[in-house]
Amino acid sequence: MKVGIRVMLVVIAIFVALFGLQMAASESGEVVVVTTTDPATHQPKETRLWVVDHDHHAWIRAGSPASGWYKRLSATPTINVKRSNVAETYTAVPLVAMRDTINALYATKYGWADKLVGAMMNRSASVPIRLDLALDPAAKIPVDHSPAAPPAL
Repeated sequence: MKVGIRVMLVVIAIFVALFGLQMAASESGEVVVVTTTDPATHQPKETRLWVVDHDHHAWIRAGSPASGWYKRLSATPTINVKRSNVAETYTAVPLVAMRDTINALYATKYGWADKLVGAMMNRSASVPIRLDLALDPAAKIPVDHSPAAPPAL
């Protein structure tokens, strides 16, 4: 009986340690805050994610199409991304054909942390998402999110 309890406690301790290590790994390196909208409640939901850059675009990655934040993004692809304390509005464009390229960029940028998280998740179902700066629908030009310049004297 005592041996069974000890084995169970060791298994639980290992599980908790792995979970903690994964959480620490997922917060290492550059992390952006992605705000999606819940289609049922219309409430904003924040998710912290890694980001890479490729061909003049920022890219984020869903570990699976079943991810809650990815489902919200699919329902409403206009999202807000806060990166280095600068918030921008983007249109999220999932591009599964870019999976290998974006996964390789993540592996290079995040190193051991990406390997650790990847060991716990199957990357073959990941969904790379290109972030296109949102356009003003009337003017068809990028929306300027910079603070207004003071008037000239």
